[in-house]
Amino acid sequence: MYYAEYNNHIVFSNNYTGLVNHLKKNGKKVTLNEQGAYLLLSYGYVFEDITITNEIKRLMVGYCALFQNNKLNFEKFYTLTNTPIDISENEAIEQIDKRFREAVQLAIEKDKEYGYKHVASLSGGLDSRMTVWVAHDLGYTGQLNLTFSQSNYLDETIPKKIASDLKHEWLFKALDNGNFLKNIDETTQITGGNVLYYGLAHGLSLYNYLNFEKLGIMHSGQLGDVVISTFYSTLNKDKQFNFGDGAYSKKLLSAIKPFTFKENYPNEEIFKMYIRGFYGANQGLYGIMNYTETYSPFYDIDFMEFALSIPLKLRFNHYIYKKWIMTKYPKAANYIWESDKVSVNYPYWVKIKGKRIPLSQLPTKILSKLGIAKYGLNTKNNMNPLEYWYNTNPELKKVMDGYFNENIELLNEYPQLKKDCERLYVRGKGSEKVQVLSLLGFQKHF
Repeated sequence: MYYAEYNNHIVFSNNYTGLVNHLKKNGKKVTLNEQGAYLLLSYGYVFEDITITNEIKRLMVGYCALFQNNKLNFEKFYTLTNTPIDISENEAIEQIDKRFREAVQLAIEKDKEYGYKHVASLSGGLDSRMTVWVAHDLGYTGQLNLTFSQSNYLDETIPKKIASDLKHEWLFKALDNGNFLKNIDETTQITGGNVLYYGLAHGLSLYNYLNFEKLGIMHSGQLGDVVISTFYSTLNKDKQFNFGDGAYSKKLLSAIKPFTFKENYPNEEIFKMYIRGFYGANQGLYGIMNYTETYSPFYDIDFMEFALSIPLKLRFNHYIYKKWIMTKYPKAANYIWESDKVSVNYPYWVKIKGKRIPLSQLPTKILSKLGIAKYGLNTKNNMNPLEYWYNTNPELKKVMDGYFNENIELLNEYPQLKKDCERLYVRGKGSEKVQVLSLLGFQKHF
């Protein structure tokens, strides 16, 4: 929810582009927020009350706006916590299952209330899998599952197998060659420039072809990985956070240091849940919200609060997450998990430098270290291999480079920012190039 104050007016909207256009129509100039620009070039999105323009603010998570005595005030009404409770492993599994099933049923029943068909995203991860699987187990078998990915990668082959075994309808949109990355302008009109465009463009490349008239809520597994597991990087539950944690690129962080947060985040997990989860990942939902509502059962507040209260030692490294699946839905554990490249119930693991590695993946890890086998954004072995697409699709490279060259002059008013963008685009990775283009898209349109 965004807001702006001008000429004794206060305007609220959940449509950023619409709010920008409203201000312009009423003679209010809209200017680039340089702090927001550098957040986009580092984190890949803006957060707290910052937006990409100086004139528009965002209502912070957990706050409401109050208009009192001719003045706009803000009051905090909710704070997310992760204070652990005393609970056994078995009881935690029982409670996870009970609460998750309730959350899934609440959302799916909304489709039935309006006579819509159930539609749910499905990838190679655990989160969307469990949303789809539990809904099916509850009797909601008439599902349409949607997948988009690089062809023949695990994010295609795993959901294809799951949907087939569950006898669901399944639609797959290949992202091969990265052609969807050309849609900078269309995507920027939706994001308003507040988040890097590629996080929406791949979904839009599928949604644009669908008729949503008979489809209900887009059910997903959004944030599941960090709700049942954790954002903590260590078992130290008191671990604090550092500015830059979770950023796509850290090359330009110094341009906005020191950074003063407006919220007091007590530990690393809560910090990342707000900044990377609520403010970051959730901006990727703008694309589907152009067509329908979207919801994840992991958002259910009763479920989320309980999950985050499970002791960290049980949640860390997806321990209780995997145990829940293997205990309650053993067939769902038979499929490969894209993150580990082995099934959820795979039994053989080794620990190297404190990191657990599936034994079957050890040869590949060694070959990767030797430069013989390649994984990551510069290969096809990824859901979104940005580097690979940029380096192997001359037409895409021409479009991206052309967009950069045509619009970089729009930053002439901000010489240091322009210089930083030039350096980041020319020397940066594929994801960093996309961050620069996201900023230039904003400058071009707004």
